[in-house]
Amino acid sequence: FMLGKAKLTANFLRRDNDTSGTTSVKSNLWSIGASYPLTQQLRIEGAYYDFDQKSSEDDSQILVARLN
Repeated sequence: FMLGKAKLTANFLRRDNDTSGTTSVKSNLWSIGASYPLTQQLRIEGAYYDFDQKSSEDDSQILVARLN
């Protein structure tokens, strides 16, 4: 999605891993991000990722930024 010169992104992934045993793993991964050109040769980018593993405390989040 473009908003002026900025490029915005959003993603969502749901996983249901049903195994042959009694274990079932369900998780969600979602992210949002943005990219903006500061000059013709310089761009700033950032994203936030959230991983939610259901029935577990093994969740994680990460914030990423880069200048290229």
